[in-house]
Amino acid sequence: MAAPLGLTHVKTAVREWTNQWSPDPRNLEQAFTLEQKAISLDDSLPSAHLALGWIYPWRQQHDQAVTERERVLTLAPNWAEGYAGMAMTLSLSGRSEEAVGLVEKAMRLNPR
Repeated sequence: MAAPLGLTHVKTAVREWTNQWSPDPRNLEQAFTLEQKAISLDDSLPSAHLALGWIYPWRQQHDQAVTERERVLTLAPNWAEGYAGMAMTLSLSGRSEEAVGLVEKAMRLNPR
């Protein structure tokens, strides 16, 4: 499954924010707005839900992140990045033990 431009923008914004290359919160807000628009146009885009799952933890909205990750797994049950994303979200939410099995599944789906 190819990553659309919106997901690429989100990953860049999250990396910039996390590494404090650009501490401007508008980068995350712009990414958030773009992904919400993508979902309003087509709610069946797993990549848009995946992207929101990247943003919500940085907004301290862990329950919403889990909800978005669950939607990804419903829409794309064989997408390794969906399982890896859910594992990351659970880990950031303090639920690391639950994340281990999801990481293993992601590695089985895509060993790279």
